[in-house]
Amino acid sequence: MIGKLWNLYKRKEPVKVSIIVTIYNVEKYLEKCLASLRPLVKNNFELILVDDGSTDNSLSIIKSFSKSVNHRNCKIITQTNQGVSSARNAGLRLMRGEYVMFIDGDDYIIPDRLIELCQKFDSTVDVVISRPLVEYQTLNILKEADDDYFSIPPYGIKSASEIDLFSIPAVAWSKIYKAEIFRRLDLKFPEGLYYEDNYWHWMFMKEIKLVLFTDVCFYNYVRRSGSIMSNTFAKKRGYSLQRILILRKILNDCKKLSNFERKKLINIFFNSALSDCSKMDYLELLYITQKTVRFVEDQDLLPCLLDLKYGNLEVSFDSQNI
Repeated sequence: MIGKLWNLYKRKEPVKVSIIVTIYNVEKYLEKCLASLRPLVKNNFELILVDDGSTDNSLSIIKSFSKSVNHRNCKIITQTNQGVSSARNAGLRLMRGEYVMFIDGDDYIIPDRLIELCQKFDSTVDVVISRPLVEYQTLNILKEADDDYFSIPPYGIKSASEIDLFSIPAVAWSKIYKAEIFRRLDLKFPEGLYYEDNYWHWMFMKEIKLVLFTDVCFYNYVRRSGSIMSNTFAKKRGYSLQRILILRKILNDCKKLSNFERKKLINIFFNSALSDCSKMDYLELLYITQKTVRFVEDQDLLPCLLDLKYGNLEVSFDSQNI
């Protein structure tokens, strides 16, 4: 499943941070991403480049990069196209760092800032969270909303019990995670679903003790056409349905959610799904939501969802995939 692996290595000095880069048909952006990662290899970062079945020139680009750095800490995984969750999971199985971070192949980092940051925290910290920088190639209309969404709590080390997890952007990138925690949980990204970062966020963050919020901004997120978020904003078919499916999985798997968190998650995801929904998906969205809320306590539901739960608003839909 993982496919062919280049640059097999012998374990020598410990690696503090492994970086998993997921790549699928991003040849236009990939060289900039890899150039930003090049200085990290000599500073004892592990780079795991996962090509998820690209049909463009992406795989050739990462092979050339790996050959040029010629270091045991740079590895390539190839697999047939199975989605970003599968690609990240493949990297997680291989990584050997004390911490791990994720980069999308169309984004890039500021290496000097990341190197400096990783020299400043120790193993008592469970996750490091930084505000990303956003580069707009499309969707400039979201800039004000992004400024709010990507803001983080005041800088410093905080106890997780003191943090409102809704105040942290639910993205997997621009964070550095302690590997021991997801290994202990056997935590993986949910394959076959979009909005997988939301699942990882709640499953991981409910298990930690200490968070470091830093003012060192090292991650550059590129808003571009063709991305999942661009397709969501354009109300492409199927995307709103995925919001409810990932919500269902969070509610089922994250046993440490408080009643407040469950209720707020349900409200946020349902309202977002309605907002993103194409006209063609509307009835199917209500049907999936009805199946989901039937297993939710009444106290966690809005009045309209209570009506849906108890059949006051009955929805029928012919589907064998739900």
